[in-house]
Amino acid sequence: MGRRNWTIVALDTQSVVMEIIDPDGRAGYPGTTRTTARFTLKSDGVFSAVYETVTDKPTIANICHHAYFNLDGRPDILGHDLMIAADHYTPVDDRLIPTGEIKEVGNTAFDFRDMRPIRLDVDGAQFGYDHNFCLSSGRTSKRSVALARSVNSGVSLEVLTTEPGVQFYAGVYLDVAVPGLEGQTYGPHAGFCLETQTWPDAVNHPGFPNGVLRPGEVLRQETDYVFSKN
Repeated sequence: MGRRNWTIVALDTQSVVMEIIDPDGRAGYPGTTRTTARFTLKSDGVFSAVYETVTDKPTIANICHHAYFNLDGRPDILGHDLMIAADHYTPVDDRLIPTGEIKEVGNTAFDFRDMRPIRLDVDGAQFGYDHNFCLSSGRTSKRSVALARSVNSGVSLEVLTTEPGVQFYAGVYLDVAVPGLEGQTYGPHAGFCLETQTWPDAVNHPGFPNGVLRPGEVLRQETDYVFSKN
């Protein structure tokens, strides 16, 4: 869906609602699904993303927001501090697919329970974060799950979500040739993502949260990105 054109169905001064329809069998997935995305800029520094998906056959559904953030405009985000409220994470194989294990973050590179820098040198290179952090065993009411901060700019980003997982990606594979804001080019670690979602590959692992959407259900996924400055 991230590389297809969506249809704008509503628009006002603070928000936009977009819709996309996936036909039955596209990319091998059963069911015709309809997904709406509402993006809202609120006056209190909140960027809100709300997704709703319905289907006419049981299918896999897991929508997430893949925005990159850089809170001080520097060439990389390794100096940012980060907190993720997760006691466990899901290890991945060499294709970055979850193995099915659920491991504790304690005494590992994945322990962000207290604020600390993203920068972590392992064998002379920055550790390659692109992993799911386990927030809960299922979808809940919206709560605070992560906090990022730049000591250089004083800008903070708090993430609140209904989702059971957050994928932290530190941008290790970024290599964008096309200039971005103010003519900048974006290389490795130029931005980070906090993608709130169901745990990846949930359909293949019985111990993971439910990843199947059925007819008559509405999959509603809500996330707020709250910006502030000291």
